[in-house]
Amino acid sequence: MNVKAMMEITQLPELDNLFVCPSPSDESLAIGAAYQFMHAHLLAQGKNPREVLRPLQNAYLGPALAAAEVRKAVERLAGDGALNIIDNCSPAQTAALLRDGAVIARCAGRSEFGARALGNRSILADPRSPAVVRVINEKIKSRDFWMPFAPTILAQRADDYLANRKNMQAPFMTLAFRTTRLAQTELGAGLHPADHTCRPQLLEAHQNPAYHELVTAFQQLTGVGGVLNTSLNLHGEPIVQSAADAVRVFAKSDLDGLLLDRVLITKKRQHT
Repeated sequence: MNVKAMMEITQLPELDNLFVCPSPSDESLAIGAAYQFMHAHLLAQGKNPREVLRPLQNAYLGPALAAAEVRKAVERLAGDGALNIIDNCSPAQTAALLRDGAVIARCAGRSEFGARALGNRSILADPRSPAVVRVINEKIKSRDFWMPFAPTILAQRADDYLANRKNMQAPFMTLAFRTTRLAQTELGAGLHPADHTCRPQLLEAHQNPAYHELVTAFQQLTGVGGVLNTSLNLHGEPIVQSAADAVRVFAKSDLDGLLLDRVLITKKRQHT
């Protein structure tokens, strides 16, 4: 979990790559045990484990958000005159709200395994805006001011923003990197305020196509290849799992909008 320690390890000249499990804690012991068993099993068969075993391809291993669950949650809100509801909201529509300063929660698909939000149970914002850090901390998550956020970065833009990456993959926010001047301009709200390091999610299209479309739409509007991404939860609570819980967090916080799969719900008092 110490991403700064992982950053120092990645800079060792003899190291070409480093994989850290998306949830490097007790809950991932079963995964490690399975890999260890398969390693021994393959050796016993005369096979090279390096040629067969691969790291996890994604961390979306939790419960899926069912269409019926979304419909039920939206139906309960349909009569609320203080809300706008947009069905089949396009990535460009959501990206435009982010560009204009809105803070949007996204609850879609299968939830992430472990303690990292990777777009499916996330709060998203424009990473260029220093003010958004205070807004999220004070009005939504009730966090201490010094706690840093993290960015989701399109994988093809990684070397624009991360310094001396050595072509390492970082899909799970388990590695930290030093950043370029461009990152400090375009992703500043998602960097550590003391040293401008960041703990990124480098996002490939095949890992999460719908989320990738949203971040790509934001780049098309702004030129910025990433968004600020923090977990969808209130302070002291676990990360949201269900549509009903996402709606509860939306109602109890100053979130501007909630994206349930392709349904966007916004508060009229803030965005009409």
